[in-house]
Amino acid sequence: FRLIKKHRPTVLLNVPTMMRAMIDEARHERPDLSCLRRNFSSAELLSPQLHEEWGRAFGVEVIDRLGSAESGIAYLCNRPGAVVPGSSGVVTPMVEIKLVDSVGNEVAQGQSGVLMMRSDTAAQYYVRDHEKSKSTFPGDEWVNTGDVFRQDENDNFWYVGRANDMVKVSGIWVSPLEIEQSLHDCPSVQECAALGVRNKDDLMTIKAFVVLRRGERASPETVDALQQHCKSKLGPHKVPQAIQIMQDLPKTGQGKIDRRALREQQ
Repeated sequence: FRLIKKHRPTVLLNVPTMMRAMIDEARHERPDLSCLRRNFSSAELLSPQLHEEWGRAFGVEVIDRLGSAESGIAYLCNRPGAVVPGSSGVVTPMVEIKLVDSVGNEVAQGQSGVLMMRSDTAAQYYVRDHEKSKSTFPGDEWVNTGDVFRQDENDNFWYVGRANDMVKVSGIWVSPLEIEQSLHDCPSVQECAALGVRNKDDLMTIKAFVVLRRGERASPETVDALQQHCKSKLGPHKVPQAIQIMQDLPKTGQGKIDRRALREQQ
């Protein structure tokens, strides 16, 4: 807010975690943001709910986009005036994209697959990390992003989750992202993360970590209400078996939720 007030930029580069913090700031503490004509969001999934709240709070269009250090470019991006909230948009210029299954075959449109990208901007290998290079750069200049997406009939891409974050619960593959999206729809939830954890029988279950909105009270009834909310939206095997209410979630240096830190706390 101080930087915007001082420099009066027209474009803001943002991440969803910072967007949430800005929305939650008291109205009288917010400076005039009329200088902004566009807000770009990247680094992590921008939920439709957060997208809508930002628009109501500041009236600035949000353009969600996705890239990586390995790609050297944003390979998916929404378009100004044609944003599809919740999606990562369509393929950007200079980029080829394909979605593949576990053996590298392209999947049909509408099905989920690991996103592979190819561009002249992309890296070729990791320095002094041969094994990781082989899995991320499998050949023919393709980069394995490790992200699972599906492509709809309008060529918009929808994030499903990280390939290595998928959890098999009761013999069925579950994406923690789907559970997070369900929890985000609950009015009492400010921020959340879901992980696969092992219970006392060494079976995989889902645990959610939730930060409540200001004024909401943490209690067993609150946890039960969150589980019932998920049950009404998802199949029984996708309901988190445990929900931990937290004051805040650990973040990486880039402002993303630090899932590794959450996992190490278990």
